[in-house]
Amino acid sequence: MEASPSNPPPPSASTLDPDVKNLFDNCVRAVFSRWTVLCLAVEQGWGGRNSAQKADDLLQSVVEMFASGERVYADELEDVLFDSIENDFNTTAEDGSVEQVARQLTTIWHKASQGDLTMLHSTLAANPQKGSLASVHKHDPADDDSDEDDSSDDEDAPSPAPAQPDTMDVEPTPTVDPDGWETVPSRRGGKRR
Repeated sequence: MEASPSNPPPPSASTLDPDVKNLFDNCVRAVFSRWTVLCLAVEQGWGGRNSAQKADDLLQSVVEMFASGERVYADELEDVLFDSIENDFNTTAEDGSVEQVARQLTTIWHKASQGDLTMLHSTLAANPQKGSLASVHKHDPADDDSDEDDSSDDEDAPSPAPAQPDTMDVEPTPTVDPDGWETVPSRRGGKRR
């Protein structure tokens, strides 16, 4: 598809300031660190011993999608997220969170590529924890085999902060292309094949 005045080229990672790219990477990490399904998958080791690494790999593949220079649509990102949750963590996300994470990240990227960094900054400000998504990993599945009747470990162990449901319940703003077409979000929900 060629660029024209009515159909500009998609936002490209090469057109963004390196500081904005770095902020966006941190923003993806912040969104992932509040995504309950992913955090539980890492905490509980649903992806095996290397669940934290699988979560970091997913984060990197999402960041690379946006950095590729081609426009990333929410439904494409949903497919990547659904596939990773199902294949890497052996679970399904039927709570609508995959769609919500995909819409949130594509909206943030689109706005940031147009110079509007308010949503990016507000997402980062809402995330008090810094560092790797792997820092969410508190549970070692290897410990499940030992001392099954010792219940005091669960009471004394620090538990991760519960996900803030209100931070993920943001109504997505419709994405309107420069030519006036509005992108309609997927209605798949839990009906993934």
